[in-house]
Amino acid sequence: MSSFADRIILLKQRASDITTKLSTLADQRKSISLPASEGEKTAAQQIVDLDFESDGLRRERDTLGSAIEHAEQLQAQETLDLQQQLVRERDHKAYTTARAVIALNLETDELMQKLSQLCERRGHLLQELGQSFDASFVTRLSGRGALTRAACAHGLHRFVSIETCAPGSMRPLADTNPLLLGIGRASKSDARPKFKEDA
Repeated sequence: MSSFADRIILLKQRASDITTKLSTLADQRKSISLPASEGEKTAAQQIVDLDFESDGLRRERDTLGSAIEHAEQLQAQETLDLQQQLVRERDHKAYTTARAVIALNLETDELMQKLSQLCERRGHLLQELGQSFDASFVTRLSGRGALTRAACAHGLHRFVSIETCAPGSMRPLADTNPLLLGIGRASKSDARPKFKEDA
């Protein structure tokens, strides 16, 4: 709850109490207005006293009205500041998370390229082995099935569907990095990490 909410409630309650009191004083004034208008001194003095008290209460109510208006403005500003802070925090979290994804995209691309090179080297070695050993056995080791099963054994099937796609669709993960760079907003304390996509 806003730090001004309780204060505004109390101010409004005081203003309401004053309005009720003014209504009571108005009724009292009305009840003695006839004798006062006919010159009865006691009633006339009571009118003066009631008017004096009513004027003081009206001034107090006016002050309370100004205080309520100002407190509500401060409350609105406090709410706006809080909302802006939440937006800044959300943007900063998105900023740091997006850049973590960028870094992992680059690292994953590098590792997948290295994996491709390792598989190619393995294929060449198996081809050599087939020339001096049981060719049917080596052929089973050389097939895609062996590597596919190994990839699944290491959990890659949870993330990768090994299907040949159109050449134009073959893209490294880092191709999405320029889009990720536009996500979120750095805080003033952040040292902006440098990626080659920034160049």
